[in-house]
Order: sequence, then C-alpha cells, then structure tokens
Amino acid sequence: YLQNSSGGAGTGDFNTDGTVDGIDFAIWRKNYTIASPTPTLLPSATPVPSSTPGPTPSGVSYYVGCDSNASDSNSGKSPTSAWATLAKASTFTGQNLILERGCTWNNQRLTVSRTGSPGNNIYVDSLASYATGNGGLPVIQRNSSGPNISLSGSHITVQNVELKGIAPGTASCTYNSVSETIPVGNVNGIDIETGAFNNTVQNIVGSGFYAGIFIKRDSYGNKILSNDLHDNTMLASGLTSGAFGVLIWGHDNEIAGNTISGNDVCSPSYGRDGSAIEVYGGSGTIGASNNIIHHNFASNSDAFAELGKTSSSQAANNTFAYNEFLYNSVHNHGIFLVTRGSNDSYGPILGTKLYNNSVYIT
Repeated sequence: YLQNSSGGAGTGDFNTDGTVDGIDFAIWRKNYTIASPTPTLLPSATPVPSSTPGPTPSGVSYYVGCDSNASDSNSGKSPTSAWATLAKASTFTGQNLILERGCTWNNQRLTVSRTGSPGNNIYVDSLASYATGNGGLPVIQRNSSGPNISLSGSHITVQNVELKGIAPGTASCTYNSVSETIPVGNVNGIDIETGAFNNTVQNIVGSGFYAGIFIKRDSYGNKILSNDLHDNTMLASGLTSGAFGVLIWGHDNEIAGNTISGNDVCSPSYGRDGSAIEVYGGSGTIGASNNIIHHNFASNSDAFAELGKTSSSQAANNTFAYNEFLYNSVHNHGIFLVTRGSNDSYGPILGTKLYNNSVYIT
C-alpha cells in the first residue's frame, strides 16, 4: 500500500500510475470476484447480474433501421422492410422491437406503452446480426425536455442501446474560483413512468442527461441492471437539482451491478452537485421506499447517494449493500451518502440500511 511500483498490474498497480494505493484496490475489487456470504439483511437477494443479457425471446419482431430500405411505409416485420422513425416504431404490436446497430436517431423519442406478462416480457433490443456501418450500439440522442425512451407499460425489457442527452441550454457557474459552463435542461435517458411496474433496463449506455434513468412515483418492481451511466451532468432549468445516474421516486425497485461515473457538476445552489443514485420521496404515501441498491460501482460522482422526501411522501427502508464508491476528483467534494433527520425540511429519512459498502475518498 502506497508503495512505488514499476511492474504495472502484476504488482498491483492497476491504473499504472506508479503507486499502489486505494484506487488500485477499488479497480481490483471492480474486476475480480471476491466470494462473499449472502447478506442476511437483504430481502430476496438477487445475484449480481451478468454483463451479458440473455437472448431476446422468440415472438413477432418489428424492426427499425437507417439503411436505404428503411421507410415508415414498410411493414416493419423484417430487416429489409424496416421502419425508419421511432415515432412509427412506438406503434409496434409484436413481442420485440429490434433497433438496427450502427444507426443514430436524432431528436426522436421511443414510447413503449404495451404490457407483457410475467416471464413473457416485451423487448426493445438490438442484434449483432442486424447492423449497418460500424455495427455499434444503436444511438438515440435528444436535446429537448423529456426522455429518449418512455416506458409507460409494464413487463418491458430494454437492453443493448446507447442513449445521449444534449443540453438545450447552458449557464455559468464558479466553484473554487474556477468558472465553468454547465449544461442545463430536463432531458432524461429512460423514464419509467408513473405506475409502471416490473420493467427491466439492462446493458444500456447513457450519458449527458439530467437523469440517466428516472423511476417515477408509484412505479415499482423495476430492475436496473448492469448499465453504464456516465457523465450525466445536466442541471434542471432552475439550477437546483440534477446530474443523476439513477433517480428513484418509486418503491420496491432493484438497482444492481451498474457502473455509474462522473455525475458531478458545478452548482450555483450547492457548490457541487450530482449523485450516482438519488432517492427522493416525490409524492404518494409509499414514496421512494423499500428500494434495494447493491453491487454497484460508482466513481467521481459528487455523492454516491442522496435521500430526501416531501411533507406528503416517504423515503424509508432503503437498503445499500455491497456497493463501491471511489472519489479522487480534483473538485475535492466527494460524499458517500446524504440522509436527513426530522429537523431537515427534506426529512426525516427512516430505516435506511447500509452495510458491506467499500468507500475510498481522497
């Protein structure tokens, strides 16, 4: 520990900076499995999700692409008769919606209002066998308020898609005498809409948003698994909130196995702001309660997690277990978790469980 090294990863210097320190420990923990007993306090503990999702189930598939064959006048039922726009794709009635790899849709929104059933989800996916150009993940990017993908139905799985947010505005902010231009807007990657339940978001890449994934009030039973959410640094138009990897207003959701980084932005209200996981009561009796956040790796977000509530809601009985948080940013403002007591206008936050988390803040 804190020893000079010239041998790279072979001597524990995983980031090859010439020093073996806590940063290397965090990288090691992230990339090498450590056998741990199942925590007894974690209800219905779910194994750490695989980084590779299972295959899209069989069933009628619709396709949306960007090659010369794509047109909204097509049937959409094969790669050679694919639709061209996400507005048309939002009308699909099959089991699966397949987005062509290598395509980019600008300032379009995909809305999935259909509902599957237990063990028979509706899928939004991309296939390596259906690709154009470089065959990279299909990209949806927007610069106007609202989500790139809206899930108002239930039993839906979204996977293997890249989402990008482009700020519709900017503002000036100064922190530690350094002036920054910050992105401003209310653009989200995926909204799981009010009352939607049992949806799964896995293996997506999301960046540039107010919230990479937003679980809205009274939405429950959703799983956010193995996603890469990075550099979501957008502040809302009021400049008082934003820069969230996952924003939770719902209850009984699971957030696990994600890599969340860079949710850190200059804030005129707070100096620095942003969090990998934001748990906020929203509205409703249950509010943002009974959520399980485990086995996530977060780095250089201003906070790993922040909890709050309104006078008419709750943010109670949330569990944080086996997460890892690394903060070595030059901004020198890292916080693992923010909770609140009864004298706080956003409190009290009750019943929070924290255990087996690894935190390294320089």
